Amino acid sequence: MYFFFFYPVGTDAPKQGRGIGTYLLVTTLLAVYLIRTLSPITYGTLVGASFFPDHPTWRGAFLSLFLHGSWMHLIGNGLYLAIFGRQLESRLGFPLLALVFVAGGVAGCWSQLLVTDPTSRLFHIPVIGASGGVAALLGATLLRFHHQRVRVAWVLLALLGGITKGGATFVPTFVAIAFWFALQIVQGLVAWGNGGANTAYGAHAGGFLTGIALAILFGLPAGVRREVHRERGRRHFERGDWWAAIGELSRHLEIVPDDDESAAMRARAYVVLGQIGDASTEYLRLFRDARQAEDVERTAELYRQMRLYAIPTNLTESGLLKLAYLLRKGGHRREAAQAFLEIVNRYPDGPKAEIASIRRAELLWELGETEDALLEYERLLASHPESDWRELAEGRVDSIRALTGRSDSPPTSGNRSPSATPASPARSAIGPRRSRNRSEA
Repeated sequence: MYFFFFYPVGTDAPKQGRGIGTYLLVTTLLAVYLIRTLSPITYGTLVGASFFPDHPTWRGAFLSLFLHGSWMHLIGNGLYLAIFGRQLESRLGFPLLALVFVAGGVAGCWSQLLVTDPTSRLFHIPVIGASGGVAALLGATLLRFHHQRVRVAWVLLALLGGITKGGATFVPTFVAIAFWFALQIVQGLVAWGNGGANTAYGAHAGGFLTGIALAILFGLPAGVRREVHRERGRRHFERGDWWAAIGELSRHLEIVPDDDESAAMRARAYVVLGQIGDASTEYLRLFRDARQAEDVERTAELYRQMRLYAIPTNLTESGLLKLAYLLRKGGHRREAAQAFLEIVNRYPDGPKAEIASIRRAELLWELGETEDALLEYERLLASHPESDWRELAEGRVDSIRALTGRSDSPPTSGNRSPSATPASPARSAIGPRRSRNRSEA
């Protein structure tokens, strides 16, 4: 004798939104079921007002959607609702998601009425549970997300052979849902031939078909075209199939040219393949657009990636200073410090070098990177002996030396020119600093 159980435990779809509406529905199902524990009489009254095939009502069909016969019944429906509802909510929004859920549940009750034999005992017992609403979500998911995959946990029990196997695997959404629907039809026909069953397979089928109809009405299949190549490209990228990823992402960007996330993914694939020219073109466009939109998070992320792949920003001294201030204002102090360093290294004699050096040193001091801060302060003292920030820099140097127990003297200018020997310690400090920045990238 064999038993096979499977349940969805997730999808491979990119995270979309927080799913607050979906979790509100799950919480509502749980809260209603808790009435059964807190007040069994009240719960019994609710069940008595639910959907009965022998006296069906629309109000009863709506109420039945939120009632369950056991904890396992509730957990199963809640799990499906949480996984597939959140995905749909990210595309439909909560009002339409709730409409699909409720319409599927109500339609499921009336579908169950159609397949229930009036002479059987099932004609006189209530049809309760969110299965019809969940089935509607599965129908809508089939049309909207058939290009993605569902992660399924499964268990196989062979009682006679003493064999137990289990695991989790990704299954194409189309295959998983089609298999589920076929299973409902087969089990429903078997139950019908045996005089019926306690599971409302007719409600499952009715809810599922309702979900498909509403998905078509809301135009959900049209959204697949905007995502199918992106999802394929993402999976190729994760497997390291770089050329295949670039091909799928390029096709996607022809349809959705403003998808910056996909463009950045394609740029990273270009880097791995050594196509630096194509990668630079992609990154520079994305970087420019993010800065113009003052999207600090996006700008910081792109700047990190460009530094990692040694792709120059091509910014002027003033442009780098604006970038550094933007990053600092947005809380990305480490990236801002790197932008200030880029000014000092690329434009050591420029009018912004002095301010960039002190700003970088102060950021490093705030980050607790005292050794790097010390090098930057010493650089400032040696390169700009008449700096307005000299007193601040000397105070910081003294503090750092006191903290670290170092006794070597900081560079001083006296009456010497900036090109005299005191500049040597600064040059020796700059060398290792540059090397360290490359290794950190």
